[in-house]
Amino acid sequence: MGIKNLLYNEIKVLYGIFKHNQLNEIPYHLFILLISFIKRKYTCLGYYKNKKISYKDLINFKKSNTLFVIGSGGSLNYLKENEWKKIDKYDTIGFNNTIFLKKLNFNYHINRATHEGPGAIFYANDYCNFFSKKVKNNNFFKKTLFLFPKGIVSNFPNQLLGNKFFGRRNNFFLYTTIRKRNSLPSKNIKDGLVHDAGTLTDAINFGYCMNYKKIVLVGIDLYNNQHFFCPPNTTYTWDRFKKKIIFSKMGAKGISHKDKHNTVNFGIIQTIGKWKKFLKIKGVSLEIYNKKSLLKKNLEIFKWN
Repeated sequence: MGIKNLLYNEIKVLYGIFKHNQLNEIPYHLFILLISFIKRKYTCLGYYKNKKISYKDLINFKKSNTLFVIGSGGSLNYLKENEWKKIDKYDTIGFNNTIFLKKLNFNYHINRATHEGPGAIFYANDYCNFFSKKVKNNNFFKKTLFLFPKGIVSNFPNQLLGNKFFGRRNNFFLYTTIRKRNSLPSKNIKDGLVHDAGTLTDAINFGYCMNYKKIVLVGIDLYNNQHFFCPPNTTYTWDRFKKKIIFSKMGAKGISHKDKHNTVNFGIIQTIGKWKKFLKIKGVSLEIYNKKSLLKKNLEIFKWN
């Protein structure tokens, strides 16, 4: 099943490359993907040989039966220090921009892609360098296990590892992406993790595969595009010339800081509602921390005992 899901993901992404890129850009695009993949395979055999962990070793990173999934919503700025300390006693997983967060000793972190924007693959190395420095300079990530998608089309981890941007302080695990809309979570991580409306689904699916009994979503606001690391009334985008994230009123996809999060347009609310019912049958409670989140209608509000 894992190989089947991997092939499906590869074909679907390749189809998107041919559909959305100019004809003269496609050969170079494919060349970057292939070379980065080959280099990543090589570095994992040598340079990162002792840092790439197996499925068998993955379970050793689990320390509790509750997993807090940390997003990047602005509501994180309103959590009190005692709340962070409570959360830090349990297992935590961040994704994407939580590399900026300096409140938790993350157990896991998922990173799927570079910054978003047209032609991003052609200057992805700049983002890989930026990303690696942020991780290196954040002491809360000293012992974090990073989760990266594998395959030829997974350009970000392939360039990150293939070009040796990623340090050798952290272990990492490579997983297969299940890119099928309206899929329920997979039970075995060997089969892959479902990537539906956003990376949030990868993180929740990971929690289910790891047999957590309670999964709590923190900083998953969705009612706007403002993030905890942005100044008030701004969102962020990538400046390809300054080679760093900058803050502005509009994001990379032309979405205002006032607009709902883009994953809402992709159906994340409906997906999470369906997953909550599925997980409940399986004995897993899926809850939301921010009572103002757009997921409040589908999920129970988490309360400390």
